[in-house]
Amino acid sequence: MSLPKVSVVTPSYNQAQFLEKTIQSVLAQDYPNLEYRVYDGGSTDGSAALCAKYASRLAFWVSREDQGQADAINQGWRDSSGEIVAYLNADDQYKPGAVRRAVEFLQEHPETGIVYGSLSSRFENGSQRVIVPQKFDLRSFLLENFIPQPATFIRRSVLDRIGLMNPDLRYCLDYDLWMRAAASGVRFGRLDGEPLAIFRFWEGSKTSGDPEGWVKERIAVLESGFAAHGNGFPTEFQKYAKARSYLTVAYGVSLSGDSFSARRLLQKALELSPRVLLDSQFWRIKTTALLGNRVSRLLRRLKWRAGG
Repeated sequence: MSLPKVSVVTPSYNQAQFLEKTIQSVLAQDYPNLEYRVYDGGSTDGSAALCAKYASRLAFWVSREDQGQADAINQGWRDSSGEIVAYLNADDQYKPGAVRRAVEFLQEHPETGIVYGSLSSRFENGSQRVIVPQKFDLRSFLLENFIPQPATFIRRSVLDRIGLMNPDLRYCLDYDLWMRAAASGVRFGRLDGEPLAIFRFWEGSKTSGDPEGWVKERIAVLESGFAAHGNGFPTEFQKYAKARSYLTVAYGVSLSGDSFSARRLLQKALELSPRVLLDSQFWRIKTTALLGNRVSRLLRRLKWRAGG
């Protein structure tokens, strides 16, 4: 069986501290028909020198000003020729065998347009946590974007059908893309087993920098999703889904240590839908925001040891 070409794009801007490991993780893949392109937005931190170091092994690289992450990804996808595409941010990494395993799944499941697998989250303190996403279900997806972007691969035919990244978005690029795919009837597949990628959560990541902007975009994407499905979901469910958006962002900022923003976001979630009081995530975030990450983790460990 011939191996389809896979095109991976890395958008980058001033992330030289992580970029080399990202590049190495892609170049180390055991998949022979791989096209790797790096689009740096004109960094001033030595990123261009890192790209030049690996130039002979890259299909293409450039360091020049662009219009942001979506623009860089779209450039890469337009200029590439892979039947399967993906993007890996400059602070994330692929696990060994990730590309091969994703291709094998898509070959075995020709009806699947997008495949995703598990993800290993890495925090600044050195701790890691494996995130195993659930199988795709539209109602659950409207409540939570459980598709881990670094561990996701897409058939080019899907992009031909739904279009590229929305350049007007800064925070919810992937959620918007998955939402449009779901609305157009694209089938999602989950690849079980070891994580496909590593997601690095650090203080400078976009997910921890502008919580209000992130929530605003996420709710806009949700509203477009509801509209695409004819607003066939009850009003209370839609309010709850929007409240869950506040919980998602509150979780991110609580991990970064911004307890004030986390508490404010929890309050807004509660105002939108009191149903969030039934969410274990609400109380987990509240505990973290009130006591701090260290005490919160200690309490969870004590609970686990006690069999709770």
